[in-house]
Amino acid sequence: MVEQRGIGGLVLLLVVLIGGGGWGHALAQQQSLPSSPASSEPRFCADAASAHRSVDVRGLALVYCTTTPGLTAPLRGAHATARPVFYSAVPAAWVRAGITQDQSSVAAAYRLTLTQGLTLGLVVGTKHAVGRSRPYVDHPLAARAD
Repeated sequence: MVEQRGIGGLVLLLVVLIGGGGWGHALAQQQSLPSSPASSEPRFCADAASAHRSVDVRGLALVYCTTTPGLTAPLRGAHATARPVFYSAVPAAWVRAGITQDQSSVAAAYRLTLTQGLTLGLVVGTKHAVGRSRPYVDHPLAARAD
C-alpha cells in the first residue's frame, strides 16, 4: 500500500515538473527582453563580475548567468514549477486525506495548511510592515522597457 502511494506521488511530481517546465520555458522566452539592443545578456550578468559586488552576489551570478544546458534546464524547470507546486500542495494534501480517510494524512494536510498559511502571512506581513513589495531590494528599480 505504501509503495503504491509513493509511485502515485512520484508520477504526479513528474507530470508537474515536465509539464510546468515546458510552460515556464515558453513563458520565459516570451517575456525576456534584452537589457540593451546590442546584447541579450541581462545587465545583472554583465555587472556581476565587478569587484564592488559582494561574494554572495558573485556566487549567485555564477549560477544565474550560466549557459550550461545541464544546469539551466533544471533551474528553469524548478523556477517554472515553484509557484504551482507551492499553491497546489495544500489542496492535493486535503484531496489525499479525503480519499484515504487516514488520520495521518489528515494530520499532515492540517500541518501543511498551517505552515503554508503562516509562511504566506509572514511574507505578506513583512512586505506591508516594511512598506515595499520587494523588501530585499536595496536599490531603486529601473524599467527594462523604455
